[in-house]
Amino acid sequence: MLLTEKKLNYGDHIYVRRKGLLYSHHGIYAGEGTVIHFKGAVKEKKDPVVIKTDIENFLNGGKLKRLDYKKRLPYAETLRIARDHFQNMARGHFIVLRLERVYGKDLVKQEYDKLDT
Repeated sequence: MLLTEKKLNYGDHIYVRRKGLLYSHHGIYAGEGTVIHFKGAVKEKKDPVVIKTDIENFLNGGKLKRLDYKKRLPYAETLRIARDHFQNMARGHFIVLRLERVYGKDLVKQEYDKLDT
């Protein structure tokens, strides 16, 4: 079944495959068609930023996907954390680090490994 923006809850952990499926770009759906995510590529280590952008720019023509967790924080809490980082973080890719802190590295790794199957 095709995932559309209408089926998203704010606070959902979403992602899109990039560069011929070589990597995935992750973000937190912030509602009203917007996503909070890291801007920049792995090789762009100078001045990376966390931004809020519209979902179409985030997807960049790719297929919308969502990570579903067996255990998770309430959507509003996940979004609050993402917004806090959006406002306060100047460097780094906050999403994976925060998810590891909230859900544990093992659970995040298990869910991420499922993306390759």
